[in-house]
Amino acid sequence: MADRIAHWALSWPAFFLALGWLGLFSQTDTAARLHGSVLPVVTEMQIESLAETEYLGRPATIVSGSAVKNRKCSFRGVEWALEGQAGMDVKVDAFFKDAPMIRGEGVQHWQALIVGVPPDQLPDTRGVVRHECGRFPAITSLYSGE
Repeated sequence: MADRIAHWALSWPAFFLALGWLGLFSQTDTAARLHGSVLPVVTEMQIESLAETEYLGRPATIVSGSAVKNRKCSFRGVEWALEGQAGMDVKVDAFFKDAPMIRGEGVQHWQALIVGVPPDQLPDTRGVVRHECGRFPAITSLYSGE
């Protein structure tokens, strides 16, 4: 019996089953966060200026800043959250108002990252960027409060 199990575990069907499982796992947010922490696509942003504005009738912040892009990966989006006590958070609207552009490696500047909280709440937030590197997603920290 042990020989049959060992034989099956080292067979081609087992190999393809494991490869398929690995392929599915590699597309999850958990794998993307691991990928982004081991091989970050960007550095944490350096804030150059903050300005108060309104977005959909609510207070918001315009963030001008820069970050270094370490790898040639396709940008997929930015996500922001307001952090609370006991590890709870709430999603906050965030988007780049700058015109879309393909960005290579190196220092990247932007004039208008809109974050849906007033400037005094920005230190209580965190932001991440999503990229796709080849066929693998990566989630990298962009801002982790002050």
